[in-house]
Amino acid sequence: MTDNRGPDQQRPQPGDAAELPPDPQAPASEATGADHSELLDDVLDIAEAGAAAPEQTAPTRPAQKHRAAVEPEPEQTPETPPIPQVDVVDLLPAVVIAGLLVYLFRANLSWLFQTWRLDEYYTHGFLIPLISAYIIYRQAGSLAALPKTGHVWSIVVLAPTICLHFAATYLDVNFAVSFALIGWLVGLTWLLWGWPVLTRLLFPLAFLGFMVPLGKLLIDQVSQPMQVLGARMAGISAQMLGMRLEIDGVSLETPDYTFEVAEACSGLKSAIAMLALGALLAYLVKAPTWKRLLIFASSLPVAILANAVRIWLTVMLGTALGHEAAEGFFHTASGMLVFVLAFLGLIGVTVLLRCRRLRDDI
Repeated sequence: MTDNRGPDQQRPQPGDAAELPPDPQAPASEATGADHSELLDDVLDIAEAGAAAPEQTAPTRPAQKHRAAVEPEPEQTPETPPIPQVDVVDLLPAVVIAGLLVYLFRANLSWLFQTWRLDEYYTHGFLIPLISAYIIYRQAGSLAALPKTGHVWSIVVLAPTICLHFAATYLDVNFAVSFALIGWLVGLTWLLWGWPVLTRLLFPLAFLGFMVPLGKLLIDQVSQPMQVLGARMAGISAQMLGMRLEIDGVSLETPDYTFEVAEACSGLKSAIAMLALGALLAYLVKAPTWKRLLIFASSLPVAILANAVRIWLTVMLGTALGHEAAEGFFHTASGMLVFVLAFLGLIGVTVLLRCRRLRDDI
C-alpha cells in the first residue's frame, strides 16, 4: 500500500535517526552565555590581529597628472649700481692745476688758437680738447671710485717735461711747448692721483697731441712725397682705363690739358684729420688691442687712397668736360669728398674686422 500522508506525516523508516524537538523547558541562560563567549573570542582575535599587523600610514594623495599652468614671472633686469658722485674736494686740485697751467702756458695757448683759426691743416684743432674733455667727463663717476694715491715715479714724466718746456720756450719752438703742456698734464695726474687714474685718463690726455700743429718745415717735408704719391696713383689708374696720360712728378699730362697736384691737394690735411679720427674710433670700439691698432694704422693709407681717388676724378672730369669743370665747383667741394671717402673707408675696415660694437664703459 502506498502512504498518502504528507512529508511531515510520514513515518520514520527503520534505521533513520529520530530528531528530537527542542526542549521548551531549557533555560535561556545557557544560550546567552554561549553568545557572550563567542563575542569575547572574536574581540580577542581582532586585538591579536591588530597587534601583529604593521603600522600603516595614511595613503598619500596621488599627484595630479595635469598641474595647473604657472605663469612665468616677468624677467627683471638687474639694477645698475649707482654711479659714484664726484666730490667737490676731489675737483679742487684739478681746478687749481688747470688755472696754473693756463697762466703758465698762456702765450702758447694763444698761438694754438691763432694757428687753428688760420692754418688750413689744423682747422680741426678746436675739436680735439672738447673731445678729450667729454671723454674725461664720461668717466667722472668711475674715476671717483678709484683709489687716489700719488706716486713718486711720476718724476719719470715730469723731469723730461720740465727740460723740454724750458728748452722749447728758450728756442721759441711753439709746437714743442705744446707737447710739454701735455707732458705736464700726464705727470701731474700721476703725481696727484696715482697710476689707476692715469691709466683711465691716458688716452684723452694723449689724444691732445692731435691738436698740436707741426712746424712748417715738417709739413713741407711730408707734403711733397704725398703729392708725388697721389699723382702717381691717380695717373696709373687712368692709364689702366685706357687714357693717354704721362706722369711727370706731380704733373699729369694729357693731350689736351696738364693737371698739376698742388700742395693743398696732397691729402695731408685729410690724413692729419683721419689720424685723429682713427685714434678715436679705435679707442671707442669694443675689440682686442691688435684690432684697435690695425684700425688706427689703416687711417693713413685710407686717407692717401681717398685723395688719389679725388685726383683721378678730377682728371677724368677735366678730360671729359674741360679743365673749367675740373677747376670749378668740383675742385672746391672735393676736399670734403676726400674726408667722406676716407671716413667710409675707415668704417669699412672696422666692419671687416668685425668691430661693430662700442665700449660700454665710457
